[in-house]
Amino acid sequence: MIALPVWPRAGSVVKAINKANEYGFDYVEISLDYPWPEKLRGKTLEEIKEAKAKYGVELAIHAPWRDVSLASPRPILREAALKLFDECLEFASKLSPLYFNLHVASREAWTIEGVRKALEEAAVRSIKHIAEKARQLGIEITVENNPDPLFGVPSMLKPMVEIEGVKLCLDVGHVAYARWTVEHRGMDLFKEEAVDLEEWVKTFKGKVLVGHLHDYAAEDHSFQDHLLPGTGSADVKKDLSLLKEAGCSMILLEVHWAGKRKPAKFKDLARALNIIKPLIK
Repeated sequence: MIALPVWPRAGSVVKAINKANEYGFDYVEISLDYPWPEKLRGKTLEEIKEAKAKYGVELAIHAPWRDVSLASPRPILREAALKLFDECLEFASKLSPLYFNLHVASREAWTIEGVRKALEEAAVRSIKHIAEKARQLGIEITVENNPDPLFGVPSMLKPMVEIEGVKLCLDVGHVAYARWTVEHRGMDLFKEEAVDLEEWVKTFKGKVLVGHLHDYAAEDHSFQDHLLPGTGSADVKKDLSLLKEAGCSMILLEVHWAGKRKPAKFKDLARALNIIKPLIK
């Protein structure tokens, strides 16, 4: 199954469902970054459900992660994040999503002795809470690797993916971005942990439910991901093959840029689908 992404700036989930049906996508992944889901309730929610039923296009949810500190060692911040997630899961349950994908993050100073361990312990507590809530609502959850090394390396994701009911969303560009950051930003503490996509697949084979596929441009002084396939330096065909090897059954074409300075539109996602479809067979 291949998905089209829709973020708040796209303006309309219903339009995204229409375009997904028109272009031949199997489902739409809705990102709940602010101001969603606050503005997707009431009449709009009913319109989304009607469009889903009309076209037979499935939905998935990408949880908010900006300003959301699921790994904060400060209980008051972590509990606030969990309250938000409870509300988002309740909202998601009304759409019967294929999955609910999330990031784990914190902006604490992880280089201070003992802080990284506290972050990892807080993250596991949060994911256990979310997994239990998701089970009650009949929702499958995935944890996505970050573009930064913090919760963007296998050793930090593994304890969470081992929790009952939790699977991995493997973003190929984030794998490359995390490695690039370690190499170009002097993050030597992660030097041995920031591995390539092949190592991620070896570690999580059979636990990867979703893959986020896109191109990326890695240069000496900059890195840009979420590019249209063919506009960057990634081996997209190889990345797709590795996602399939990992057991991934759903692919999101997370393309935000048609070019390095050109935001992607729905028609660019149609182009991305036409590029990827022949590689899947």
